[in-house]
Amino acid sequence: MRTTLTIDDDLIQALKDLAHQRGISFKVLVNETLRRGLSAGEQPRAAAEPFRVISAPRGFRPGIDPMKLNQLADELETERFIGTDHRVAAGLTNGDSDGDTIGGVDAAGSDGGSGRG
Repeated sequence: MRTTLTIDDDLIQALKDLAHQRGISFKVLVNETLRRGLSAGEQPRAAAEPFRVISAPRGFRPGIDPMKLNQLADELETERFIGTDHRVAAGLTNGDSDGDTIGGVDAAGSDGGSGRG
């Protein structure tokens, strides 16, 4: 039976490409596709095989001792501590709001005229 259908251009191209790949006529491919589409609702889909993740072996690279990781963390923390300004944390300021004196001596090195210097 002949019937005229209006099919979108992208579907026509996909059908033509598939027919060419499979080596069958356009008519045969359209009929097969329509049959599969109509029968898809009639039969329950076969249960797909569950997705499985296969893990690869993991571990430390050669030469890394896992027992020394805490030591490495301590060393990194020490380096970070040394690299920061600790005058305030060590209590070396005398509480001046301008912050230019350390332990009663201003940044220029004088003791503020107390005669101790």
